[in-house]
Amino acid sequence: MDLSKLNLLKSYNEVHDLAQKEYIFPSIFMKKFIYENKIVIIDLMNLCMVDSIEIIPKYLWNIIHEIFDENCSKPNFEKDYREYTSFSFFKNNIEITRFKKRDKPDFLIIVDDKTIDLEVRSVIDETNAQLHKIGFMHFGRSRNELELTKYVNNKHRNLCWDKYYKNINGINVIQSVGSSSKEFTKMLVNSLLRKNEQVSKFQDNNEKWVLLDTENNPLISDANDLKQFEMEISKIKEKIRNIKKVFIINRLANFIYEYDF
Repeated sequence: MDLSKLNLLKSYNEVHDLAQKEYIFPSIFMKKFIYENKIVIIDLMNLCMVDSIEIIPKYLWNIIHEIFDENCSKPNFEKDYREYTSFSFFKNNIEITRFKKRDKPDFLIIVDDKTIDLEVRSVIDETNAQLHKIGFMHFGRSRNELELTKYVNNKHRNLCWDKYYKNINGINVIQSVGSSSKEFTKMLVNSLLRKNEQVSKFQDNNEKWVLLDTENNPLISDANDLKQFEMEISKIKEKIRNIKKVFIINRLANFIYEYDF
């Protein structure tokens, strides 16, 4: 199948629809396409290339932008994409036999013949979340400074755009907001506490796991960065009664951390 917007979106929708109806193997999301007479493999969870140095080359970015332009307003499209992006990294590190996409929980996964509820959450503050979305939706489209600033002023009026944005020799650059290790640890702990409350309302007896995606925060890139998290969790461990495991990931650093309750 040739790689085009129509073919990629058709394959994307087919496999995502199937995952909402029945348990499927993660490998089903690996789809082969033909681009310039070469076979390329795309993970339909995150729309990234597999076994490639450049995971999203420019021609693929162009297709992804078109897909998001046409579908982002649809219910849950963007939410499901974010969850699947985290899940794609997770399933490469955890042996998941099959899974099913849900809403509450986000995923039902089968590990070692046991069905587990998996909840996914991005741990990111509101400002950085806005900056990430602007970069994802608008960078790589040859937007000039005026066009980008006009969009932000219309759609993100509460954002101090000049504080985070620069145009360097015609190249758009966004500088993310920094935070302290203590502040980010607090965000991780609060996210876990909220998930602990949410999963208590699920109508099943499955074991509950939580996946916290740091959205590539440089503060969390190895196990040593989570010593403070472990200390804070030890203080409130008795409150986490509904969660069996928490996983913390940094996709850019290829890092995954597991904590058992």
